[in-house]
Amino acid sequence: MALITAVLLGLSGRPAARSNSAAAAPRPSPTQANSPGAHVPIRRQGSLVLTAGHVADLDSTTSTWAEQTEPGSPRADVWFGAKDRALHGVGNNDIAVLPKNSPGGFWACALDQDYGASLHAADIRAGRILCGLTAANRVAQLRVTSVHDDAAGVPDRVTLDITVWVPTHRT
Repeated sequence: MALITAVLLGLSGRPAARSNSAAAAPRPSPTQANSPGAHVPIRRQGSLVLTAGHVADLDSTTSTWAEQTEPGSPRADVWFGAKDRALHGVGNNDIAVLPKNSPGGFWACALDQDYGASLHAADIRAGRILCGLTAANRVAQLRVTSVHDDAAGVPDRVTLDITVWVPTHRT
């Protein structure tokens, strides 16, 4: 410690200032965007029709959300599995399934702790809300608006209303 102090004194020509970072840091007001309940700007909103065996990139600005056949791009965020017909996060881009009575929104998704889930085929129905963390670490909400089943009664096409917010998720 004495050596570090001596080096700091030698570099600046004066004693190093001490600060209490907790006391020095300004306290955020409840109206700031990083406070639960505050308005958060939206980066992009739109619909996506995702068919079984496809992935989509929620950070994409293309009209199709860069939908591709699985496994798709490493930047893909959501995957509708061809074999299990479940909705999953791709790679490290996890999803969470909100409780059935949740209104959704940025704060419901940003504060959710159950990431790493999948929405299984039997549970895919209109009104279900998923939250995603994108490859760019943004918070996204995916609300199922319609489901098409194949002849066996298993989902083969899902329509999602998607909202992706501007700020990155803080982990």
